[in-house]
Amino acid sequence: MIDIGHLFVCPLCREGLTSSGDGYACTSCHRHFGKANGVWDFRVEPAAAEPPLYSDPFFRRHRECLAQLHAQHYGENSMSGQLEDRFKQVARKLMETEPDFVGDIGCGTGGAFSTFGPPSRMIGVDQDIKLLEVAARRYPEATLVCCDLLRSPLRQGAFPALICLCCLEHVYWLEDSLAVMHDLLAPGGRLYVMIPTEGGLAWSTARNLFTLSVNAKISGMTNDQYRHVMRIEHCNNFEAVNSALFKFFEIERFNFWPMGIGGHHLNLIGLYSLKRRTSQMMALASKS
Repeated sequence: MIDIGHLFVCPLCREGLTSSGDGYACTSCHRHFGKANGVWDFRVEPAAAEPPLYSDPFFRRHRECLAQLHAQHYGENSMSGQLEDRFKQVARKLMETEPDFVGDIGCGTGGAFSTFGPPSRMIGVDQDIKLLEVAARRYPEATLVCCDLLRSPLRQGAFPALICLCCLEHVYWLEDSLAVMHDLLAPGGRLYVMIPTEGGLAWSTARNLFTLSVNAKISGMTNDQYRHVMRIEHCNNFEAVNSALFKFFEIERFNFWPMGIGGHHLNLIGLYSLKRRTSQMMALASKS
């Protein structure tokens, strides 16, 4: 397991941390951060305000069912889970070096730890502590951190590699979150991204065929109600994420899968190896 002392700072005042009993304390404001059930808890109060559309009653019901939905998706005979495992194996090929540790942004229950690991070098970051507690039971050797990415304890410039897999389509504050990931990368570091081709024909067809009815039933909704939820949950389509990535990162490698050609309508995922833009290049990209 990784010693997080040199990789993390106080999420409120951004000062360093020192070992304090069974946790860490800020060297400036002396706030204490501890670990429970295998998860470091760096959440701070008051919690950030959520977007108004998250108050939608169907979306709230969907959130209440996340544990059951994850159990279904990652179940032994789940076709969608098996397909996601295949996605991750394809994404792993983008990582040509073997960094000492890897930050997994939006790690959920740790589904990528074995593929990008070993788990002992993985630092999983998520805002859902229940999912992280599942990850802790599955991979007790991994380092797991619960926080809001926009008020995170991650030290800028400290990470040789970050992964963000099937996550950015969910992120309402997309550009703010990408700016944080940009700043987290060490010089020469890489961000590896995998996004579904949300908004494309192939992805929409796959959802309608394989997951829509099952997930709607788990959530106690009709198919149309669950489609409504997915428009909130997957608030960014492929083109929106692709455009936002270009503002903060240089695209070193990009692939569609499985066809490789034909754009996002004929493929299920887009895969990126990214390096951070300089401030000057970010300014130019924002004008283009």
